Amino acid sequence: MVNRVKKKGDEDAYLELFYNFKECSIEVRTDTLMAYAKIMALKHNNERGYYDYLQALYEKYGVDYSNSSKNDISKLDKVSKKPIENWLKLMLDKKMMTKKDFDAIKR
Repeated sequence: MVNRVKKKGDEDAYLELFYNFKECSIEVRTDTLMAYAKIMALKHNNERGYYDYLQALYEKYGVDYSNSSKNDISKLDKVSKKPIENWLKLMLDKKMMTKKDFDAIKR
C-alpha cells in the first residue's frame, strides 16, 4: 500500500493509510500523515494531499482548524509559524488555495 502511494499516487491507498493513521496517537499520526500527504501533494499534485498536509501542520503546532474561515496562526512563535506560512504560500502559488482563503488566515 505504501509503495502505491509513493510511486503511483494511488488515492485509494492514500486514503486507507490516512484513515488508519488517524486512529493512532497524535504524535505518531501527525508526522506520518505529513510524510504521505506531502508525497501526494508534491509528487502527484493531489489537492487533498495539500490540504491534509496543512491540517497536519495545524495539528502539530496546536492550531484550531475546525472552522477554516477563522484559522489563526498569529499566536504561534516564529519557528512554528514558518512551516505553515511556507506551505500556505506554496498552496497559493500552485492554485490549491484561493487568494481569498489565503488572506482569511489570521497572521
